[in-house]
Amino acid sequence: MKKSCFLLLAGLLVAAALVQGCGGGENISDTIPDSTGAELPDQDARDAQAPDPGTDSGDSDVVDATVPEDVPTDAQPDAEKDVSVPDPISTVGLFRFDNVQSPAGQKDLFTTILPGERRVTAVNRCGLMGLVFNDVVSDGQGGFVSSLVFSEVNLATPPGEGEPVSRATLMSLPPSEDPARSIATLAYTEDCQPIIIVQTENGFNFTRVGGGQIAFDELNEDTQYLNIESFGARTGLDDKVHLIFRARPGAGATMQLFNAVFNGTGFDVAAMPNPDTALVSIIDVAARKDGHPVACYLKDGDSGREVWVAAFNGSTWDREKVSGVAPSGLPWISFTIGSYGRESIAWANVVTNDEDQILSVDLRHTYRDLDKTFKTETVAFENNGYQGGGGKRFTGAFPEIIVDGAGRPHILFSDIAIETSGSGQEIMTGQLRYAWRRNMKWNEITVFEQEPEQDSNAASVHFRGLGTSPDGTATGIAALEVLEGSDSTFQLSTIGISVANAK
Repeated sequence: MKKSCFLLLAGLLVAAALVQGCGGGENISDTIPDSTGAELPDQDARDAQAPDPGTDSGDSDVVDATVPEDVPTDAQPDAEKDVSVPDPISTVGLFRFDNVQSPAGQKDLFTTILPGERRVTAVNRCGLMGLVFNDVVSDGQGGFVSSLVFSEVNLATPPGEGEPVSRATLMSLPPSEDPARSIATLAYTEDCQPIIIVQTENGFNFTRVGGGQIAFDELNEDTQYLNIESFGARTGLDDKVHLIFRARPGAGATMQLFNAVFNGTGFDVAAMPNPDTALVSIIDVAARKDGHPVACYLKDGDSGREVWVAAFNGSTWDREKVSGVAPSGLPWISFTIGSYGRESIAWANVVTNDEDQILSVDLRHTYRDLDKTFKTETVAFENNGYQGGGGKRFTGAFPEIIVDGAGRPHILFSDIAIETSGSGQEIMTGQLRYAWRRNMKWNEITVFEQEPEQDSNAASVHFRGLGTSPDGTATGIAALEVLEGSDSTFQLSTIGISVANAK
């Protein structure tokens, strides 16, 4: 694959800059067209896919058929030990969904994937990768035309870098002085059909993409939600699509957690109290086989921030502190649950001195083992050549974790370079690296490799999501690439990456 040069800005500064550049337009307007009249990509291609015997996972997972579901948890064998395969990662492909030329002063106006979005990428049991993103272009008269777009590719035969990628326009907004954007997420149903959910000012609208015209319905027309904090859509272990979010159900109400479950035609929304009165922030939430959510969150402890998990039992939360995880002040932590509801956390182990300067960072994985205790393992500790202008080089930034149907974790992460000047530090992150465990061994590959210089242009890439097929043999990654030109222009591309693992 052709190499490119990539550079990520540090931590929260990236998200803050991009959000500010979006002009605060994260929520879509109240006016959403009932129908765009847009036709979907050829649906015969989807229907012709031979379904995997497992259930749809999207970015979740399912139970491997080699492990009987009725076996007690303590006695369940580790499915990884039952599989013997060669080098697991065989091919990597890259393709582009769009490509926009932007003046330097308008770079952030054309950002196609928002920092606040979760799970814009999903892979279904048919081996199809779906991506939902914003398509923002100039109208040629000083304004912008914005569309919400859904694209789908077959990971077995992904398009090449120069080949066009099919798309369906979900909604189009008229030209305006500012580019309107939508916060969106997607998941797949058991029959490989995508559900797109869009956050509005006071709630959510959704559409099931399946052919013909596209129409949006309200997720819950009876409640106006305020201060929404969405954790995105995902397929739970109950094989149903869940949208889990926090919000105030009306003016003056307290923040609550909501679990919206797709019932085939609409969503059933259930309210729950917060997992913990001492909650500081929720890292992520997933759904168990019984449909109830499991939340991973931060709370203040006696000696600093702590990571906890809480499982809803139908009326209250069963809480437990996760031993072995030392959260940092950086957003470098990710959570999911595995095939039997066991929790998995990917996190950056950040070591600092008394002046809070970073001394080292490595990527770790903490998971609940068969004995029900939490175990921690090191996934990666070596930087794969990323320099970024910094003096010290580490790895493990921005981890994203999912677990496939056989219980194998998959993690996407970036390398780190740190330049120290006096008491200050500049943190730069770059490259995209993908780690995948099989037979109790971690394997990894750099799917985007940075070069120090490339034609005197500075480039950056920021990833937004990944998904795997239920058996974990096909992984799809979505990212945003920004290439800075020598003439004060920026080339922005929404890109996809296909990683094929040996079966």
